[in-house]
Order: sequence, then structure tokens, then C-alpha cells
Amino acid sequence: MRWGSYVKAKDLLKEVNLHARILKDQPSYAKSLLQLSTVAYLEGESGSALKLDMMCHNYAQDMEFIEKAIIHTNDLLINFDKIEDCKILLDGSIDMLTEIKINLTTSKVNSETKKSQSSISP
Repeated sequence: MRWGSYVKAKDLLKEVNLHARILKDQPSYAKSLLQLSTVAYLEGESGSALKLDMMCHNYAQDMEFIEKAIIHTNDLLINFDKIEDCKILLDGSIDMLTEIKINLTTSKVNSETKKSQSSISP
């Protein structure tokens, strides 16, 4: 990709970002932030890339996308040689994913308990 292509991509992503905010479309807003982060990194604006990645985490809702955003941020932190920050990010991510797993398991067990109780009662 040439530098001019980055400019075009950045302009399009800024427009997507603006419309996602206007429409209050959190998933699209988060995706546009992650893509803007990638363009910023490729343009050599590493600090902006990291800031956009961290903003992206606040708006991500889809589990697969959250994982992608965490990996992207981790890669940036490693590139900056910020190993301690990388450890904090990964520890927090593991805690969050463990909590989600526990919540999903608990809700599944509660749902199965309600089903079995309703089939027993007349």
C-alpha cells in the first residue's frame, strides 16, 4: 500500500467513525477505531494508534472483536517494548474472559434448572 492509499483509507474510516457516532452504532464505532488505529500505526503515529486501540476497547461488544482488539493492542505494546503494560493488559483480559465464562455457565445452569423444575411441576 502506498502513502496516498493510507490517506484515502483514513478519510473513509473517519467518515465511518463519524456516522457510527451519529447513529450510535457501537460495534461500527469500535471497528472504525481499530481500523483507524491500524492506519495510524502504518503512518508511523504509534502513540495515536495505541490511544485509538484503548478507546476501541470501551466500545467493543462482540466477543470475537474484543479478542481481536486485545491482540492488536498487545502487538502495539510489544512493538513499543512496554512489556509491563502488556502484562497488565493480558491479566485484565484474562480476568474479563474468565468472568464472562463464569456468567455464561451460571446462566446456562440457571436456565436448565428452570426447565427441569417446570417439567416436574404439574
